[in-house]
Amino acid sequence: MYRMSLFILLLSFVVGCTSSSQHEPVYEAPSKRENPGEKHFERVAEVGQEPGSEVTPDEVHDALDAGVADREVFVELAPEPALERPPEPVCQTKTPTFPEPAHIEACKVIINGPYKDKSLGKEHSEAPEILVDHRAMRLNVKAGEVGYFKYDAWRGCDHHFYFDAEVKVSVEDGQKRSIPTVAMSTSVRECRNIKYKHTVRLTHAQYYFLKVGPFEKDMIFSVVVDDGHIHE
Repeated sequence: MYRMSLFILLLSFVVGCTSSSQHEPVYEAPSKRENPGEKHFERVAEVGQEPGSEVTPDEVHDALDAGVADREVFVELAPEPALERPPEPVCQTKTPTFPEPAHIEACKVIINGPYKDKSLGKEHSEAPEILVDHRAMRLNVKAGEVGYFKYDAWRGCDHHFYFDAEVKVSVEDGQKRSIPTVAMSTSVRECRNIKYKHTVRLTHAQYYFLKVGPFEKDMIFSVVVDDGHIHE
C-alpha cells in the first residue's frame, strides 16, 4: 500500500511538470532585420512589379494598407514621368496663283474693315494682339514712336502681314531674339491699298512680337495678318 501511494505521487509530479512545460514561453533568438530597401524590392516583385520599376498609385495604396513598405520608398521608385512635347506644326505649302486669294481678302479688310483700334505697346508685356479673324488692327502712332504688337502663331508657316502704309518692321520672339525676314514688298498686284507686305516664317507655336517704327510723322495705319492657310 505504501509503495502504491508513492508510485501515484511520483506519477502526479511527472504529469504536472510535463503540463507546465507546455505553457512556458519558448525563447527564440530574434531574426536579423532585413534591409528595408531589399525587403521593399521583394514585396514589389511579389505584387507583379520588377524591382526598380514604376509603381501605380493604386499599388502604392494597396501595399501601404498591407504594411508592406514605407511611403518614402515608393516615392523614390515612382518618379514623375517626363512630359512629351507635342510635335511642332507643319508648314503648309501651295503654288502661288494670281490673283492670290489671301491678297484679295487682305485688301477687302484693309479698305472696308472691320477694324480694331489699338495703341502700340512700349514693351512686349504691353503689346496688343492681332488675330487671324478677318479684321484689321488700326493703330494711331506719333512721329518718332517705336512700339510692339504681338501675334500668337500656331501654324508652322510663312506668315504675311499687310499694311496700308510703308512702315519699318522687325520680328522678335519672347526673348527678343530676331526672327529672319523671308520677304518684303512695297506692293501687291491685286491691291493698290496694300503699301507694304512683310513675310516671316514662324516655326513654333508661341507669341511673336512685331516691332514697328520709328515713324516720320503722326499717322494712322492698319495691318492684317494671314497665317498661311489655304484660301479657297
